[in-house]
Amino acid sequence: MFALAVTVVRWARVKPAAGIDRDMVRQLVRASTSVGANLEEARAAETKRDFVHKISLARKEALEAHYWSRLMLTDSRDETLVRMAGELHEVSAILSAIARNSRASSRRG
Repeated sequence: MFALAVTVVRWARVKPAAGIDRDMVRQLVRASTSVGANLEEARAAETKRDFVHKISLARKEALEAHYWSRLMLTDSRDETLVRMAGELHEVSAILSAIARNSRASSRRG
């Protein structure tokens, strides 16, 4: 996730954006970098419940970042943005599975 966040930040630094586009780029950067931060917190979780909570937060941020990338793609075919949107979609799916499986194992054990 760190590499994807770096890609988003580097893309945003060179993306010419004004007005509403600037706001969407900021939202994308904020959400995508938050995914990694929440995953780092999940790695340091002290309980299974805390881990699931942090993974769930990371999932929400990944979904939000994917939303912003898709929204920007309605008027653009920026290949880097297309790739980032795809990766964010994959990250969202992976984090959904991790959260679901972690919750299930907490109930069993």
